[in-house]
Amino acid sequence: MNHSNINFLLESDTRTRSRNHRRIHRRKRNRRLALGYLGIFVLVLAIPLWLLTSSDSQANVNIPELEQNAQSMRVEFNRLQDTDENLQEREKILKNIIANSRGTEEAELAYWDLSDLYLDSYQEPKTDLAIATLEEFLKNYPDSNWTTHFKLKLLDLYGNDNPKRASLKKQLTNDKSLPSSLRSSIN
Repeated sequence: MNHSNINFLLESDTRTRSRNHRRIHRRKRNRRLALGYLGIFVLVLAIPLWLLTSSDSQANVNIPELEQNAQSMRVEFNRLQDTDENLQEREKILKNIIANSRGTEEAELAYWDLSDLYLDSYQEPKTDLAIATLEEFLKNYPDSNWTTHFKLKLLDLYGNDNPKRASLKKQLTNDKSLPSSLRSSIN
């Protein structure tokens, strides 16, 4: 073998090693880039998901707290006797439950109790305020389990001359969840 052949083989071997070396570095770099892109992709997906779940868990944490606060206000409401002197305070407590405990069962019940307070506790019933309270409930809680009860109470409070009565009567008579005997008795 002559010297030029050896140099050629050495150069060829060096070139091959250099190519292989560059290929290895390119692969390593591509892997690092791929891992980096994968990390960015995971973060892009994970952060919005985390934000959604953390806001849901915060909302779920607040409902029991709101319910507990409303129940403590309810205890105060029940403690006050149903007298003329306590009417304003009882009304204030129910309005406070409604305003500060939205989305709780206590808030829904407070609407009912407030309408009863307007109808039964004052010497002269405040029918307009009771109707407004019941209508507000239906606006704020259209899918409540109590919706039908509120509609029936409203139907009873609306006079025959109230234009909303016909629409409400039609809704109730078409409500298939009501027993047929009740639907047929709605006047």
